Amino acid sequence: MALQWRLSGATRAAVHAALGENSTQVSEVLTSITPVQRGIMMVLFEEGRLTMGELARRLAINPSSATDVIDRLVEHGWVERLPSSTDRRTVEVQLTASAAELAAKAKAATVAGLQSTLAPLDDEDVAILVGLLSRLVLDSPSAGRRTAGPHPGAGAASDHGPEAL
Repeated sequence: MALQWRLSGATRAAVHAALGENSTQVSEVLTSITPVQRGIMMVLFEEGRLTMGELARRLAINPSSATDVIDRLVEHGWVERLPSSTDRRTVEVQLTASAAELAAKAKAATVAGLQSTLAPLDDEDVAILVGLLSRLVLDSPSAGRRTAGPHPGAGAASDHGPEAL
């Protein structure tokens, strides 16, 4: 149990270091939303405006589940619904300006922090770390419930730079 406690502390410290000066603001948002909501926000940040159907497909979730999650994100003011410019029956969603700004800060801080944190490791060590973390995610009891985006270690070994974490 002591090893698990040390791993938990080291993980929290690495995340805090990765977020840097934005850690308080980002932490407040990240702890106020679910993993699926975070996944949706990151997909919308990376992909931009999507239809509800496209969003559900990208996350491999049921469209009605996507609608429920989007409802909550709209209530928080992080996502907005817009009519499609090509199909009156279709609704598209996108991040609000404030959510996109926060997502950009979180991503930039995380990448910079991870690059700094992982600097002492060579590419092989990073690939091993990503592989181990991937096994933990895939082998966890909740792995079957994960629906918020692709698995971070799914790429080839050459894809395992700091950005892959």
